Amino acid sequence: MALTMPTLLLLAMTTLLAWPWPPLAAAQYLQFSNQTYVVCVSAWAPFVFHNETTGAVTGYEIDLATEVFRRLGMASVDWRHMLWGDMIAGLTLPVSDSARCDIAPSSIPVTVEAVLAGSVFSVPTFRSGYAVLVPVTGDSYDIWSFLKVFSPELWAAVFLTGMLLAVLIFISERDMMVRGVGKSKYPREVRRGLIEANYRIFGKLFNAIDEPRVASIASQVIALAWGMLVLVTISTYTAGLTALLTSRQYSTQISSVADLPQFRVATWDAIIKSFLRYGFVPEGLPWDTEEDGLRMLDRAANREFDALVLDEPWLRYYTNTRCDLKIVGRTFQPVNNAVGFNVNLPDAFVAEYNKVLVALLEEGFYETLESAYIKESVCGKQSTSAAIKFEQLAGLWVIVAAMVAFALLLLVIPRVIPKLDVDLNLQRSLSSFSRSFSMATGKVFPGGEVDAGSKDAASRPPRKVEDVEDVIPDDDGIVTWASRDGGAEAQKKERRAEAPLHEFAI
Repeated sequence: MALTMPTLLLLAMTTLLAWPWPPLAAAQYLQFSNQTYVVCVSAWAPFVFHNETTGAVTGYEIDLATEVFRRLGMASVDWRHMLWGDMIAGLTLPVSDSARCDIAPSSIPVTVEAVLAGSVFSVPTFRSGYAVLVPVTGDSYDIWSFLKVFSPELWAAVFLTGMLLAVLIFISERDMMVRGVGKSKYPREVRRGLIEANYRIFGKLFNAIDEPRVASIASQVIALAWGMLVLVTISTYTAGLTALLTSRQYSTQISSVADLPQFRVATWDAIIKSFLRYGFVPEGLPWDTEEDGLRMLDRAANREFDALVLDEPWLRYYTNTRCDLKIVGRTFQPVNNAVGFNVNLPDAFVAEYNKVLVALLEEGFYETLESAYIKESVCGKQSTSAAIKFEQLAGLWVIVAAMVAFALLLLVIPRVIPKLDVDLNLQRSLSSFSRSFSMATGKVFPGGEVDAGSKDAASRPPRKVEDVEDVIPDDDGIVTWASRDGGAEAQKKERRAEAPLHEFAI
């Protein structure tokens, strides 16, 4: 059957529509596979590393560019490593020039000057800025470092407070004995009493004793205040000492870029003007090769200048393993880094390249590269050796002062209003309770009668208070009655709560 022209046209259109053509974007990518692109890079860690022996290049930007080339179908790529200045100049040369650079994936900072000069950049591949680097004091061990956790004024405040509270506790305990309210564990003689009070106060601080063992209400209030102060002080000291012993120390007066105008500062000679706005003019140093950069780090570590200001990602990479240098403050004057393109490349190529970069950003490829090439320092946490100051714990002393004032009020009140003697009223309440308990249970209560028919009556404590020769509560709370007629043989010990002497003399 003869095929007419309309039939042929219809068949051709059907074939074209049914043919498995690649997507439009892929068709655009195919145009790049027939060309050889000159890709220029310059060593700049962590974005570009150059192996002098093999000539191979690796790094953040290299991995990123390689993935873009793969997705664009750019099979023919001529990698060239060169000096930074030659790379930037190569982006302006015509396609016919053998020294030209078509693409420069070297994380080039996008500056206003470069854009106005006609430079062509991709979308940002990294956001960086400048950082301040200072030397770190090397490992040195101070046998008195444990004292540097607190500032001198805080140490003084702790010890003076302890001495003051020891005096107040002694006065309170002695006052209780003088008033005949009860018996204290502290000697009445001033010198011995103060020594005992200081021993118990600071013994609590240094964990040598468990408690101050006070009897008066005022002393108990003071002991609670001291206990709270000791708790917070020990906890704070322990945390501070742990941080101090597990960190490296550095001593510097530079904490940010704002401090630099009064110090000796160095930087790359090509960016000196960038820092005029911050009020300092740094010394310019050459940085044409990676060795130049490493030499700047060595000079900073040797304290030939007080601070070095350079690109933050580069400094982060090299201070990752150099524990003699430390980045301080935040990154300042942020800048976007990008891929540079030859000014003669078609806009369509730049647009397609940017599309792939945006897709990689959304896929998290940038984060993967950053975690692989820009790591945290292996030197551990850094410490400024800042001691904990009194002002940071001043609120604790406010509470202690309030509790001491209350305790002093308890000491003064019995002198003015005897009926409001807290210690005496408490002891009377306890005595009344003890007498009621004795009557209810048949147990012996000094000054009262006991069951004479009991088989153990002869060995029990005296029945009348007038028969009591001595009543001695020892340190363990054991009360001993010594009978007038029985002597030592008639003594009997019975464990009770520590009872004051006046309770047995009612």
